[in-house]
Amino acid sequence: ASVPSSTLGLRMSCAAWENFARLRRFAEVSAREFLDFLAQKAELRALLGALRRLENPGEPAGESPLPPALRALPGVRPDAAEAAQSWDELLAAAEGSLFGPALRALPREPDTGLPTYAACADLLELRYEAALLDFLRTDYRGPDGAALTEAVRFRADLLNAGYLLRLRRFHTPPDKARALLLSDGGSLTRRAEDAVLAAPDDGSALTALLASPLGKRLRGLTAAEPERFVRRAEAVYFRSLLHSAPALSAVYAFLTLQEAECGMLQRVHAALLYGADPRDFVSL
Repeated sequence: ASVPSSTLGLRMSCAAWENFARLRRFAEVSAREFLDFLAQKAELRALLGALRRLENPGEPAGESPLPPALRALPGVRPDAAEAAQSWDELLAAAEGSLFGPALRALPREPDTGLPTYAACADLLELRYEAALLDFLRTDYRGPDGAALTEAVRFRADLLNAGYLLRLRRFHTPPDKARALLLSDGGSLTRRAEDAVLAAPDDGSALTALLASPLGKRLRGLTAAEPERFVRRAEAVYFRSLLHSAPALSAVYAFLTLQEAECGMLQRVHAALLYGADPRDFVSL
């Protein structure tokens, strides 16, 4: 018998957060500042899960994957989001959190009164990564700060690249596209952004991306589709970081790769459920 996608996703999330809790337990006190900030991603997932539930009336609230110890961390408050039964309740659940202003800024569809899931996911991810970079730049005093900042900035660059490659398909004007990008990456010039957005096809867009300063770090990578290319670039970078000298940046690399692996396994499982070829979804 097949396992429901929600059940599989919960099991993987539980395992991932248990790994996180173990890493945090053995980290030195100064390193926990960074790990505690990473734990706020649990609220991001809870908010998105609640929006998915609101889009599908009658769907029960999902079981939380967070161990009790992580629920007590500052800034981690998914309980209210998991219980929200309306958009107003979801906004109230996010009030005062990292994600509250981003949720309030979302336009809503007139027929549902809800924002689209894709727009919400993109905006919350951008808000989270921008806040993480700001935290590292202004508040973090723990170990391995320079390497952590470089790794988070590289991931921000890849997020920007992924957004640009998707926005190109919808013929998004450059000014509107830039409003959706993280400003703290730095390896994508305005010229490169315009070239990606103006590219006539995916292949040309990838060529424009590889010609940018960011592209110099992606030489030798190939992929048939832009999304797969970005995932592959992230996997290669963080695997190299994982095998560098033991440091907090290696822990961040492990957690990033674990998140990507969970996403890959869920894509493969969905492919099997719908009769698609899972080999098309195996790459991280």
